[in-house]
Amino acid sequence: MIAKRPSSHEHTVHHHSKQAPRGRPRIISLIRQECGPDNGPRLILFSMTIETSSYLGDTVAFKQALGLVVSRHRMSERLSIRKFALMVGMSHTHLCRIECGKSATSVTMAMRIAEALDLNPGDLLAEAYEEALCFKRARQAACAHPRQNAR
Repeated sequence: MIAKRPSSHEHTVHHHSKQAPRGRPRIISLIRQECGPDNGPRLILFSMTIETSSYLGDTVAFKQALGLVVSRHRMSERLSIRKFALMVGMSHTHLCRIECGKSATSVTMAMRIAEALDLNPGDLLAEAYEEALCFKRARQAACAHPRQNAR
């Protein structure tokens, strides 16, 4: 296998992985092994999204946001929880817990969910990340003005 020279975008991912919490580089290498070289740009976006989700400082918000995004896409495809769970290869109860934000999902399962929805895994996780940022900003705004919110 010929090693390709990393682009500047890949270098950015590597730079951030040095600052990420312990274990993040292992997640990125797992994704690289699973995706292979022909999914280059998709792989980098997916890796960056997984890594930057830890910088929210609130994994509960990310779990809830990912569940909301998965649920929204599933319903837009008019798929029942049971049918979609069969497509992905998990129990409908586990899928329900993911959609409700009560259960986290593995990288592999996130990829299977995205593929079943005919989405790029990076796009799915980026959308969840943006949603989680909105949750966090709304919570910070509510905490910044407790007297106004108590009325």
